[in-house]
Amino acid sequence: MLDFDLHAQRIKLARALDVDEAALPSLAPLRAGELQELRACVTEAIYARHRDRFQRLARLSALVPAGLSATLAERALGSELTAGVTCEMDPRRAAKVSHKLSPRFLAELSTHLDPERAETVLAAIAPAVIVDTARELTTRREYITLARFVASLADETLAEVMRAIDDDVAFHQIGLLIERRDRLDRLLELLPDARRRGMLATAERTGTWPQTLALVGHLGDRSKGVMGDAAVSLGLPVLETLLAVTREHGLWGPLLTTIANMRPENRDVVVAMPGLQEPDTLRELLCAVSRERLWPTLARVWGAAPQETLERGADVLLARRELLTELLAHAESLPELDAMLARMPPALRRQLEALAAT
Repeated sequence: MLDFDLHAQRIKLARALDVDEAALPSLAPLRAGELQELRACVTEAIYARHRDRFQRLARLSALVPAGLSATLAERALGSELTAGVTCEMDPRRAAKVSHKLSPRFLAELSTHLDPERAETVLAAIAPAVIVDTARELTTRREYITLARFVASLADETLAEVMRAIDDDVAFHQIGLLIERRDRLDRLLELLPDARRRGMLATAERTGTWPQTLALVGHLGDRSKGVMGDAAVSLGLPVLETLLAVTREHGLWGPLLTTIANMRPENRDVVVAMPGLQEPDTLRELLCAVSRERLWPTLARVWGAAPQETLERGADVLLARRELLTELLAHAESLPELDAMLARMPPALRRQLEALAAT
């Protein structure tokens, strides 16, 4: 299975080093978290080398009117140097200067700014200024920068930015590249249903379902269900593509937990898909359930499954004694599995009773 988080971190490291991703050497031994830590170290080293200069310029900026500071920034310092200076400025002063800067320059500055280091500055800047900057970044397709900043914005400002960006591709890319996955749920909550469907339609159109499904695995249960409901609304061909991607990349965990949290009527649509009735698919599914310990999730998915699905699943279980033994072990402590087993064919129940008696 490909590590899509690792790929996203490679893209971000290339941006931090100002090189093309293809120019990066092989980083195969590093995991995504280690690559993120490496990028943080690189960013800190670059910033620390020039911090004295940033601090001197920040002190000088405080001595002149905000309008003159803005003019000097755009015409003399440039966006990269101004980004460093911004992190050393008093947040109220930085906010005052930001009103005098053009959205074009603020967008360029943002590509060099570390949102974590500039968190207090961002909190002081007027939402209208941030919204204008976000629009400019969207026009430029600066998705890496947008993804870094939306995670650091207050909810009120984030909501205004979400309303201002009218671009499904932008939201899809922000989701794939966002640094703080804990903010993903909040971002999705702020989007209307049409925008969530648009994000998934973008995944279908651009062939990025693997990355998108892996991303869904990071969401909370409620958001998984919301995105699953959105996928069902796109129709059966999209769901069939999603199933094929799941099988190819071994993404059963994200798929099953998403199905489990859908609205019941949508869950029924997915469970009854012809592709999910095939023996090979069911075998892969049940092996993944065993490997990832997803028996409680399976019970929710198959809780109201068609009898045909349960019968086909039972055939796979009867042919794989190790799966049957594991199912029995979990059923003793999980009432929801007991309820699912009560609907299984008699042959499976008899086999389980025989196993339990040994």
